[in-house]
Amino acid sequence: LEIIGVVTDYASPEGVVYLKRDLYRAYWHDPLVSVFSVMVQPGAAVTRVADAIEAQVGGSKGLHATNHQELRQQTRDILNESFAYTHAIEAATLIAAIFGIMNSTITAVLVRQREMAVLRALGMSRGALMRMIVFEAICLAVPAALAAAVLGSLLAYLCIVGMVSAMMGWTLEFHSSPWMLGATLALGALCASAASALAAWKSANVKLSESLIIY
Repeated sequence: LEIIGVVTDYASPEGVVYLKRDLYRAYWHDPLVSVFSVMVQPGAAVTRVADAIEAQVGGSKGLHATNHQELRQQTRDILNESFAYTHAIEAATLIAAIFGIMNSTITAVLVRQREMAVLRALGMSRGALMRMIVFEAICLAVPAALAAAVLGSLLAYLCIVGMVSAMMGWTLEFHSSPWMLGATLALGALCASAASALAAWKSANVKLSESLIIY
């Protein structure tokens, strides 16, 4: 027999071969049917049709009606459970990033304390100085967040295509999300702003007379 196409299908973790019913009965001599696909008319309530099928033939034939929405939701739930442990990794990474940016920003402020005092003496306002420090932290965090998004996407691809597909038995496809990339960059900028706020406030309120003393 000629194979006319190969597609990704989630009907069975072992794979499915689709062929004509008459051909199957002729070679395998099996008149039984285990799965029925039901197409409802436009405008009909899918859940009501599924409930009616189970009420009429579910008990006597042992049939269970599942619509496509429920099947997709079950698949999403399984995948979400598989990646539930990553939430702890995300939290630990964000905490480490916040403390790392805070440490780097405070160190930079201490090293450049005299430079910032000169800027203040030349007329820079406290608000402008604070914004400058926060902006510098964001400029450091956004490229790091972009690199994290690229590496995270690579690890997610290897995990989904390799580990999760082997565990579930289904061949899963990986699709990157532009929204997730934007959320990662925004979260990096937000963490940088929060982490540099303390250093920016301290640098803006430093005493100029002490910082401008020449030893």
